[in-house]
Amino acid sequence: MDIAWGDGITRTCFVRLGGFIGDQQEADKVACQVGTCHRCHASREDFLETKTFARQKTAVETKKAVLDAAAGAHSRGKPVVEWDANGRRLAGTSVKSYDRVRKIAGAHLVQNAFWLAQGFCACQMLMRDPMHQIDHGVIIYLLRAILWHYVESVETKLQVPFKTAAKKLTSRLNMVLGKRDGENGQAMKGAHDTLIYLSKTTRSTFDQLGENVRATPKLQSSIRATDIRHLLLLLPLICHDLFRSEVAQHNATPGNEYIEDPSPDIVMVCVVLLKWYHLYRSNDGHDTHDLSLLDRLARQFFEMCKQVFPYKNLKDCWIMGTDKVHFMIHAASEIMKWGSIINCSAEVVEEGHKRWVKEQGKNTNQGDSAAKTMMNNSLQKIASMELTQAMKGRVMLKLI
Repeated sequence: MDIAWGDGITRTCFVRLGGFIGDQQEADKVACQVGTCHRCHASREDFLETKTFARQKTAVETKKAVLDAAAGAHSRGKPVVEWDANGRRLAGTSVKSYDRVRKIAGAHLVQNAFWLAQGFCACQMLMRDPMHQIDHGVIIYLLRAILWHYVESVETKLQVPFKTAAKKLTSRLNMVLGKRDGENGQAMKGAHDTLIYLSKTTRSTFDQLGENVRATPKLQSSIRATDIRHLLLLLPLICHDLFRSEVAQHNATPGNEYIEDPSPDIVMVCVVLLKWYHLYRSNDGHDTHDLSLLDRLARQFFEMCKQVFPYKNLKDCWIMGTDKVHFMIHAASEIMKWGSIINCSAEVVEEGHKRWVKEQGKNTNQGDSAAKTMMNNSLQKIASMELTQAMKGRVMLKLI
């Protein structure tokens, strides 16, 4: 269709009505792939690559790779997985070689009901939920990377107590937003308590992540996505010259190795991500210049992450090289397909799902076990129903 955009220019657009929004777990299940990019064939080692684009994925090639691998293409012709007429896995196949074969295929060896929907490509019709992708993904990994950098470049060299950076950042958060003691012992409000609201649990974020900076970053489930965004807004303020006095004292002592406070570089990384995030969540619409700038900021963020946080995990991958961070490079193309991401947030739906589905099991006399059972039964019933309909050719109208 020829559609007039917000900037007054008429462009030929393809209207896609089959797209759906999902978080990381939903994306993995729909695309039959875990811990990968669902848009392209970029490997984990190349998630922060900015010079070349990996080849785009399609549901057709994913289906072929899964079926061939399951039939024995990588196991000397011996089937690894077999399914019944309804797409359920049959028992008795080789289990030992499953993990090795599915890694070769690049996906889990499961059948996907979306394969039977004509013209529907799960890889290209999926839109990431920004709450999980950015708030609970990119920002949390950035917080962990900041602490990691302070540990490696400052705490270890200065031989200061464990978690000094985490405690200093927490102290600054409380100074800015929390209560503080006055000179005469009186309780006073934070220096900028009206600036942003952060819950008491959220103010302990750095203490939680600082326990082990080399572990996968996880926060308490009570910390909301909104709180994570507010932390990003405050990062340039609370990281500014975090170790300036300690570093100056160290460098002034004769015979000591000269070191620098990495805070200025960290602040610049935070500012670039803030600029990208503001443009990404803009509700004023995006023109060609905005999309080009969004792409440049993502590439700049990737390069700065490799320079400022040059650390790798046990799998020899950049600590900021996650699938959620990598997906920032596809943000411009996603906006071209679906429009401004501000209109597609799933935060309200997720909150309702948590409150009225997950937490209901706790109200029974079975406690948490009942909640898990309820969730598993619901998932199995829905998946079985949709798969059966798809196998019979009656694909649900919501997919068309």
